Amino acid sequence: MRTRSEPFQIFMLDPAAPVTAGFAVLAPIVPTLMTNFMASRRAGYPVACEDFPPTKQPPDCQDAYSDVVFWSSASSFVSNGMTFLLVRLLWGRAH
Repeated sequence: MRTRSEPFQIFMLDPAAPVTAGFAVLAPIVPTLMTNFMASRRAGYPVACEDFPPTKQPPDCQDAYSDVVFWSSASSFVSNGMTFLLVRLLWGRAH
């Protein structure tokens, strides 16, 4: 006999399931959100770059791609540096 709570058993078995599901929904749209944000900052008004075909995009959208790559790589650099320092401190004390 099936109970009403059966579909939610996956959340009881894996506590990270809601986080994983949220990431799976958000991950595909993050590049678009970041590009639109950077293009809107450059233009000074809201811009939706996905509304334009790739060959007809305004210059703000074209320049926004390089801004997104710069900020994404800078945040990855800081994140990886912090991870390195934390692991190095923890590993240094273990040996």
